[in-house]
Amino acid sequence: MSLKKSGCSETSWAIFCGVILGLVSGVAQGAQAAPSVVTGGKLASLPLVWSDETGKDSVKFSDWAGKTVVMTLAYTQCRRLCPNTTFKRMRKIQEELKKRGVVAEYVFVTLDPKNDTPARLAQFKTSFKGADEHWHFLTGNPENVKALAAALDFKFWRLDDHVIHDFRIVALDGSGVVSSVLSFEQSDLDVFVTKTTDKK
Repeated sequence: MSLKKSGCSETSWAIFCGVILGLVSGVAQGAQAAPSVVTGGKLASLPLVWSDETGKDSVKFSDWAGKTVVMTLAYTQCRRLCPNTTFKRMRKIQEELKKRGVVAEYVFVTLDPKNDTPARLAQFKTSFKGADEHWHFLTGNPENVKALAAALDFKFWRLDDHVIHDFRIVALDGSGVVSSVLSFEQSDLDVFVTKTTDKK
């Protein structure tokens, strides 16, 4: 299941985002310098604290130690890439993992912490198809968002009231190490799910 099979409009938007993100990658990387966990580091080692949709303000990635975690960055007011690509893939991943008997935690970290307050995230969750007790919607201070994005090699920047951003979903194993990545470049969902469930 590849992004290339998703239709012309989605593919065109993916190409556009890829070109634009490539042009500004140098600037983005300079602004968001942080160790990458995609190459084997543990996400739980990042000293980041978040607030979730329930108002709990001491959420850490280490809270899900020992569990499979599927994570992405997005924002609730996104009208194109998030609903048409990111959210669809997250739901599909959930379906495929359930078929394999894997109960994962699904973590959404907002790219727009100024507007995506815990109250807005709670409202968003109620309208998000498939979001149960295993879905967590997080917000935090802008510096934490930048640090997480940099650690996941996720590029983004603000343009007026919009957030221009990359597409990336990562799976973390029980020790917090990235086991699989779904992105514009690595777009096969079947491969992503297989790597996520692979017990090495």
